[in-house]
Amino acid sequence: QLEQLLDVGNLLAQFGFLSEAEACYRQGLSLSPNDLRPWVNLANLARDRGDHASARSLYERVYRQLPDHPILRRNLLVGLEYDPAATEAERLHAARTWGDWAITRAGGPRPRPTLKPLRDRPLRLGYVS
Repeated sequence: QLEQLLDVGNLLAQFGFLSEAEACYRQGLSLSPNDLRPWVNLANLARDRGDHASARSLYERVYRQLPDHPILRRNLLVGLEYDPAATEAERLHAARTWGDWAITRAGGPRPRPTLKPLRDRPLRLGYVS
């Protein structure tokens, strides 16, 4: 029954019925309080509503149980940019923590490539917008 509640909640959320979706997720929690999926869906719902403090709290709850989950880590990090209660120090600490985690997952730090001198070749510029 949890699967159906999550599916219905996701469908309701996709069509903008956020309160009804929240009711489905909360009912799912009452059926299976240790399942993390309703918690993640509630965090996503809070984020979509612009309730960044609640989203942060909910993501942190799930993150404590799944500390190596890349999407949770990303959502926590990005959410700090929108949370007016987050301090610059918290944002910096979270970014550095994420960077250390990402470097470790990539196999550790790697040396920078050596720079080739610009002699006898044109300078190449690229624009990114």
